[in-house]
Amino acid sequence: MSSLNCSKGSGRPALICTFGVNLTFFETRLMSQLAQVPLRIILADDQQLAFTLGEGGQKLVSAIASPTRRTSQPPIRHPRAAHGKLMLLLGPESGRLIVGSGNLGYDGYASPGELWHVFAYSDDQPQHLNEFAAARSFIDGLASRQLIDPPVVELLARCVGQGNMATPGANSTPDDLQQPRSSPHRATS
Repeated sequence: MSSLNCSKGSGRPALICTFGVNLTFFETRLMSQLAQVPLRIILADDQQLAFTLGEGGQKLVSAIASPTRRTSQPPIRHPRAAHGKLMLLLGPESGRLIVGSGNLGYDGYASPGELWHVFAYSDDQPQHLNEFAAARSFIDGLASRQLIDPPVVELLARCVGQGNMATPGANSTPDDLQQPRSSPHRATS
């Protein structure tokens, strides 16, 4: 996925949401494209992640990043299934949002049967800020419903931006993505 290269040197994390996760695929295929990203957070369905990690995953405690740990795989503890799939890369002046149907793995990211759409913004091309706000709204919704553990919520707030991102309007700028909101915003379907 060459579209990941916009994140190099950004100083911000990569956030991946997925249902199923193949960590071998992540390590062998995506890590080289995310090498300059200081932290990679993979939010995955808790049952799928437990299956991936093996029997030790049944007693899974959220993995919190430290200076020596650059990839964190915390679970999304949804009562049914956490099925959203996206990748969010935010930089100081630009960002990339990849939304699709595939799980994090060979079949989900490389097979012809999956659909993906790439949204980008920069200071001179802000037309996709609403899509970025919808992605952040999805993440805020997970946090407000307590589907991700509090230390992970704190990590996301420190890494992606303080507080909740405002919903951009017609005159939005990339700075609008970092403005705090007093309460989480949920996307409507």
